[in-house]
Amino acid sequence: MGDGGKADSGVGAVEAADLDRRVRQRFIARRHGQPCFWLRTGGERVALDDLSLEGFSAPMTLPPRGEFDVVLQREGVPDEIRCTALVVNEAPGPSGSAFGCRFAGLSSENAERLQDWL
Repeated sequence: MGDGGKADSGVGAVEAADLDRRVRQRFIARRHGQPCFWLRTGGERVALDDLSLEGFSAPMTLPPRGEFDVVLQREGVPDEIRCTALVVNEAPGPSGSAFGCRFAGLSSENAERLQDWL
């Protein structure tokens, strides 16, 4: 019985820890020290900390609850990527918290566009 309880709680802990683990490489969202990828959501535009095909992290004043609309922009490119995302973790930083987000609704066309950006 005791071993069964350990296995059950271990599986749950692994699943929770893996929520923000990205399979693909994260790209730092700065080039030459300047932001190059931006997030627009809820009337706010913020520079991303990092970006991958699975998600992104960004400092946000108020993290959205549940699935939220996202517009990704790349500096110097008129294109936008529209999708939805979910906050999956929070990391405290020197200038406030950054929130790790996983894409929830990213069309295959937008996924291809994002791959081209990266």
